Amino acid sequence: MITLIIDNYDSFTYNLFQYVSELNGQEAIVVKNDELTLEQLSALDFDNILISPGPGHPAIPRDFGVCTDVILKLNRPTLGVCLGHQGIAHLNGGSVTRAREPRHGRVSKVYHSATGLFEGIPSPFEVVRYHSLSADISGAADLVPTAWTADGVLMGLVHHTRPLWGVQFHPESICTEFGHQILRNFRDMSHSSLGERRVMSTVRVSEAEPPMPAHEPQWRVNYRAMGRLLDPEAVFHALYANARSAFWLDSSLVRPGLSRFSFMGDASGPRSEVLLYNSAERRLKRIRPGCEDELSESIFDYLSRCAISGLAGADGLRLPFRGGHVGYLGYELKQECGGDAPHSAGYPDAAMIFADRFLAFDHDAGETWLVELTRNGDQGPTDWLEAMAARLQTVEPVPRVAAAGSQKGPVQFRLRENRKTYIDNIHRALEYIRAGESYEVCLTTQIEANVAVEGLSLYSVLRHTNPAPFASYLRLAGLEVISASPERFVMVDRGGRVEAKPIKGTAKRGLTPAEDAQIAADLEADEKSRSENLMIVD
Repeated sequence: MITLIIDNYDSFTYNLFQYVSELNGQEAIVVKNDELTLEQLSALDFDNILISPGPGHPAIPRDFGVCTDVILKLNRPTLGVCLGHQGIAHLNGGSVTRAREPRHGRVSKVYHSATGLFEGIPSPFEVVRYHSLSADISGAADLVPTAWTADGVLMGLVHHTRPLWGVQFHPESICTEFGHQILRNFRDMSHSSLGERRVMSTVRVSEAEPPMPAHEPQWRVNYRAMGRLLDPEAVFHALYANARSAFWLDSSLVRPGLSRFSFMGDASGPRSEVLLYNSAERRLKRIRPGCEDELSESIFDYLSRCAISGLAGADGLRLPFRGGHVGYLGYELKQECGGDAPHSAGYPDAAMIFADRFLAFDHDAGETWLVELTRNGDQGPTDWLEAMAARLQTVEPVPRVAAAGSQKGPVQFRLRENRKTYIDNIHRALEYIRAGESYEVCLTTQIEANVAVEGLSLYSVLRHTNPAPFASYLRLAGLEVISASPERFVMVDRGGRVEAKPIKGTAKRGLTPAEDAQIAADLEADEKSRSENLMIVD
């Protein structure tokens, strides 16, 4: 069974992709709603169709795209989720209007007919809703309601004569019960609807492909343990305070299971490089020891091409980072991932250091590591490990002082928007949500100040006044980035496991186990916090 998923530019599309691909035993085909015409879609090899959620209204062509023709003209088994569900209702005589209340990341009990999509599922069961609009099919003669909430909001429908089904809620949400079963029922009903049209295959593409030949690692890692944990701040000031480009990934707040390692280095190694990228001009500046050049290449393509795919000698090195590129990817890079480019930054859109020599601090084990990358064909370790170990023996503690500089008097901050503009933006964001254009709007702004202060000394003050598990200091060819983040956006380990540590929907820990338990109970009972956390998880 092959499912065609029409993506209405929604952030949950690939959660659905994962579910249906697992159930079908074959990867689904994903096509954006403005990517192909109906004729081009019809030429693809698929068995059923899933129309994804998405922003907007199904009556607006730019929001629903080819989905309109698919529903009206293709007679393939089709399941509409959220916006797709609303589209089936709209195109078959129903109406889609603003709901009495937007429901985003909120759990509801759903009652149903126990048939079709809901066969074998108890009534009621809990689902997660993300919608500001709702469908009314009371005037649609060919549509039958199959699921609803206690207050009468339509949650499911089926066409009387055609293989069209819809659900308003999100079966792929982590907190929707029986989501797999609903999609399995859709698959089974698709089989029945298709009859003998084709023989269904359950062979996975990955199983049919021959194994890739093993390649000799191009890089080798050499390392040495110091036998004790050095003071990262003292080490950075001693080694990298005057470097033009350097990095410090700083677990200034160490918590078990949250933060353990810190890393630092510069761009002085023989294999090091600094990358500065301008996305609008697609210009990549590369600075290596003794030379500079420019490439007409995307930063993503370059990083993919230069990624360390194999590393010899790393079996005994228990570090999550073993060398490679360190830096930042700016928001402007979204234009290279299908987004628009409304403005440009006044600094590089991406900046990276390739760290071939760096220090690692294991705060849990009380150890400091010296790590060096060499090409596998090189003559083994250089003398850098020995020289650096000797230098570290002479590092002096750093005195705790105020940020260095000539700044006198209070700092004058400038906000990008005045109060009225900012409040107006809040109302605009709320209107976007009420109109179904978004389920969450992250409203940000910018604050500027001109200060005569050294960036590193300012960061030193910050890490002591506000220690954080994912703090960092970057100096990249003249630009300094200072961060004291309490959350990890995303980490992908070598086994392919993805981890995120957001703070939305969380609260500060208590001082005692009893306080912890009370805070956890309050969080669980608070619908806003639960919704925020659920949005992030989904």
